[in-house]
Amino acid sequence: MLVTGEGAARYAEILAGPRHPGHDPAGQRRDASSRKLLRSVFYRGLAAAVVVEALADADEQTIDRLVDGTHRHARRRVDEMTAAAEQVTELGVRTRIAATAHD
Repeated sequence: MLVTGEGAARYAEILAGPRHPGHDPAGQRRDASSRKLLRSVFYRGLAAAVVVEALADADEQTIDRLVDGTHRHARRRVDEMTAAAEQVTELGVRTRIAATAHD
């Protein structure tokens, strides 16, 4: 879990407990959401990049799982990639992966 902003260190400390130190990126309030969106761009982009190779060995169960997961999570994924593309654009980065994953 990433936490940031006022009280982030204390929040991480409470959640993590004494045996698992938390992580406070000690940055601006948007750091945690930025990292989450960048993670989304990476994983959606990775999935898009390997889908052809993965499908070469796919069986009927694999296809069913992909179709079902796509339908079940489509709205959330579109919203996620829209937000990611906006944020990446604000950083001055081209949105090729986020835009492609969105589409």
